[in-house]
Amino acid sequence: MRRKWLLSGLIALAVAVTLAVSPAAAQDTGRPSLPDEQTVGTEHFLIHYTTSGDQAVDPTDQDGNGVPDYVDQVAEALEYSWQVEVEEYGWAPPPTDRGEGGDDRIDVYLENLMDEGFAGYTDSEGGYVGDNPLTPEIEHHAAYSYMGLDNDYAELLDDPRADETPLQLMQATVAHEFNHVLQGGYDDSDPQFWLYEATATWMEDEVFPDVNDGVHYLDAVFGSPDTCLVAEEPVRGDNSGHWYAMWLLLRMLSERHGQEVVRNIWEHSRVLSGFDAIDAALEPYGESMLSASRDFAVANLLRAYTEGHLYPSVRLEGTAGPGTFVPGDGVQSLGVDYVRLTGNGVVSVTLADAEARLNVLAVGVRGREADLLTGTGDALVVDMGAYQDVFLIVHNEEMIAHEQACFLADYTLEIAPATGEPSPVAATWPAANFIQPGEGPPPEENGYLPPEGVPFNDGEFAEDPMALDVSFEPILPASLPEGYAFDYAYIMTAEDFGESADYYVPGGGDSANYDYLDDEGNWLSIAESVSPYTTLQEWLDDISYDTPGEIRNISGVEVLVEDLSDEDGAWISATMIMDGLFIVVDGDHTEEEVLALVEGLIAASGNLQPDVVPEREGDNAPPAAEIPSPAPENLPTPPVPDVLDVDTSPAIGTGELIGMVALGLCGLGICLAIVIIPLIVLGVRAGRKRREAEL
Repeated sequence: MRRKWLLSGLIALAVAVTLAVSPAAAQDTGRPSLPDEQTVGTEHFLIHYTTSGDQAVDPTDQDGNGVPDYVDQVAEALEYSWQVEVEEYGWAPPPTDRGEGGDDRIDVYLENLMDEGFAGYTDSEGGYVGDNPLTPEIEHHAAYSYMGLDNDYAELLDDPRADETPLQLMQATVAHEFNHVLQGGYDDSDPQFWLYEATATWMEDEVFPDVNDGVHYLDAVFGSPDTCLVAEEPVRGDNSGHWYAMWLLLRMLSERHGQEVVRNIWEHSRVLSGFDAIDAALEPYGESMLSASRDFAVANLLRAYTEGHLYPSVRLEGTAGPGTFVPGDGVQSLGVDYVRLTGNGVVSVTLADAEARLNVLAVGVRGREADLLTGTGDALVVDMGAYQDVFLIVHNEEMIAHEQACFLADYTLEIAPATGEPSPVAATWPAANFIQPGEGPPPEENGYLPPEGVPFNDGEFAEDPMALDVSFEPILPASLPEGYAFDYAYIMTAEDFGESADYYVPGGGDSANYDYLDDEGNWLSIAESVSPYTTLQEWLDDISYDTPGEIRNISGVEVLVEDLSDEDGAWISATMIMDGLFIVVDGDHTEEEVLALVEGLIAASGNLQPDVVPEREGDNAPPAAEIPSPAPENLPTPPVPDVLDVDTSPAIGTGELIGMVALGLCGLGICLAIVIIPLIVLGVRAGRKRREAEL
């Protein structure tokens, strides 16, 4: 996970797929290696730094405690972030790293990151544990992480547009990256990457409310409101921080229901993903992801937030008077177009020619309040004389979970005089912060923007099961167990599987992996690789595996069926060799479902053109009418810890430099982590063999 310079979020979810090489030289553990490394410990963190070379921190030590003042400031920010996020906000502590980096505390490396275009990162590579042992609940994809922060953030002083100090940027980055560490303790492999960034950026302002670093992203939402909610890049503009800008959606929810609603989303992520986890967290309040998206559109138009006066105004798609209005480019999933409505008396608005499931709403502004008017979904009636301004909101209600499937849906609006009663008022919103669209500072003066960068190396994961780039032709199931649908596909290597490689990729090379979910969060996964064996017994003998299962004949194919369930829950595995491929099917529910997927693979083994697997869709829910409530009060800054556990001696050994090839491929010395979401496999599957081995 890397946090772009002056953006407020991780660039990529660094899971165990590709080595992410930091600007500092890397040891064979993949962690940074600092010259003449020194460490200083706090209660929960072990900070690694150096005072020599280009990674050096300023050695100034005005208080004479033997630790550079900047390191003291980092230590204070880290412990304060723990205090707020864990002690006060109730987030579960992350799993320990089993002594990597020196001891069980969370390792933090101070490096010269700003020159490389980002302010911090969180890396969970190699940190898979499956179930977080520090919680009573069962996690399936938990991981421990280490953090990287800049060694001084002094580069900020060279940007005349910057409205933060280096200390403030450091504080925001600490709160952000530490939240990524906590996220990993719940679920390190959610396919909706925006949620990682949005949550961590939201947390910045919760921990350090006076910094307001997240405001710099907001033009990605206000200036491009028709962008697909899950999209990384906005439809227009050069601000690539749309994932980060979606922190404002969580701000709306937390101002309405309290900060715990965001934590609840992550608690539900233990068994659910993306929109489903959000729906589960909002259900007690009578809301859903869909209704929250509608309200988000209204809140942004009115800037109906506690700090809304700091935010830009929304972009208008145009003005609609009597006749037909045609937008310039349509609207994407869960995005909106804002259209100013003009006319006299009572007018009707009809939505027509929609290329997706669209809905039209109206907001009538009257002084410091505004009315939300709803009609039948595609039509409404407005009394123009009752309001100073009226705006139409065309909302795309398609629940698209993957950015590659997003598209701009066209529509038209028909405006005509009408008779009869106006559409009902569904809710009254505060409008004290409302300004006319287009007013306020232009985006380029609304704060500085980060350097551009490409956060992902595409090709390692895919939303299309046929799109993986592997050296062999994989077999996809001709049928699925009832209730299951394809979720995502990804590539893993033998190195990614680690100690479990003999059980999933015994021939080495790449493994094509496919995951399937049902509506209750149960998962099935397939791992396929080129097999060096012709029979299962040959494989079992070669790796000396004393299996607890049995080999069965299923539709003429030998299949090793194993029940690996334990106190953590059900786990069924089936291994077979077919058409030159070594294939493993795992599931966390029933043997019948696993074997049904095996049957689907066997049926397809001679025909590699399976039926298209439908994507899951979100549920509909009615819009909520609550008015956002005030945000949590600002938190005081605690004193610096009195005692720091200091080791000023150099670290033992620097290890050999690794990743030269990776550095060559990654340009300026950074390998941007690839988000391939392993793990309904590595998160659980690899855990099978890890349960039997020393970790």
